[in-house]
Amino acid sequence: MSFPHPWQLMPDVASVFSTMTIVPTTPQILAEFRSSSSFDKTLLVAIWELGEGIGPLFIVPLSEKFGRLAVFYIGNFLALRCLVGCALSVNIPMLVTFRFLTGCFLSILTLGPAIVGDFFDMDQTGLSMALVMGTQMIADFISPIAGSYIAEDLGWRWAIWLAVIVLGFFSLSLASVLKETYAVVFLRRKAKRLQNGSTGGTTFRSKHQARVDAISVLESILKPLHILIQSPILTLTTTYMATIYALVSLIIATLTEVLQSTYPTIFSVGSIGLTFLSLAIGNTIALTFYSLTSDHYVLRQRNEKSDDFKLESRLVHLLFAAFILPIGLLLYGWTLAGRSPVYCPPDWNRGCRIWYSQLCERSD
Repeated sequence: MSFPHPWQLMPDVASVFSTMTIVPTTPQILAEFRSSSSFDKTLLVAIWELGEGIGPLFIVPLSEKFGRLAVFYIGNFLALRCLVGCALSVNIPMLVTFRFLTGCFLSILTLGPAIVGDFFDMDQTGLSMALVMGTQMIADFISPIAGSYIAEDLGWRWAIWLAVIVLGFFSLSLASVLKETYAVVFLRRKAKRLQNGSTGGTTFRSKHQARVDAISVLESILKPLHILIQSPILTLTTTYMATIYALVSLIIATLTEVLQSTYPTIFSVGSIGLTFLSLAIGNTIALTFYSLTSDHYVLRQRNEKSDDFKLESRLVHLLFAAFILPIGLLLYGWTLAGRSPVYCPPDWNRGCRIWYSQLCERSD
């Protein structure tokens, strides 16, 4: 089975680009709307994370009901409309609302691991997941660099218009080439073709035939919550992941303000975006390590344990991440408090991100 063409990774780049471009421009936004609230600043950056957390509760079940492609197109279109709303915002509440909705609709990125699962067997997902997640994560931290320099010369609204242009371009150009990947949808379509071509009284029906009504859609939406509540291990794991994600998001939300206040003579509105390069480098190192070791380890465990093999074997990387990530977070804080040389905090931040990205294995 072959990996999807490189252009299939481009929606991930465009979608992530749309959410992070605004991060280094928040001081300009607050100045225009005459706000000095640190709460407003954090909310502007982090509110899309809330949307990204709520969106998958609806998007993933709906993708199993209607297919990946339909949900992806609708999510992209609505996210594009919300980005336009962000660029035209006249006050902070309006901007925060559209940022939240953008996060909800761009949580279509959570379909990435599901699409990888559609393409590959379990022992082939390591490299492919590294490519998909790496595309998203690196774009996550390259986009603030572009946004910071554009905001410095043209203003923060143009940083958002850039995100609109990028997302719109890829959405239109890929509309004719993206294909459905969900096997259940293929079976439903095949059953429908056979039924339409049947001249007798034979009825063809896929065992995965979707029942589309309000009750079935609600059941699909509530199913993940039911699984989460019924599984203590899953509840503990997701709580831990949510805590780590919140801490790393806090670093991202405050990185611009912290570095500018700690090193006021070094960073301008444009150059502050370069600090996000440390995060991109950390992700690249982590995902390279993961791609080189994950599939090999799973194959070895599968050969050694045979029937005793479990999917959880892929989570061995979590042990390293859980140990090293707190160390990186502590060192990041200590170097800032001690006003160490300017390269130290981003480097420790990069160390945090290296192991944080090891926590993001979700495909199995």
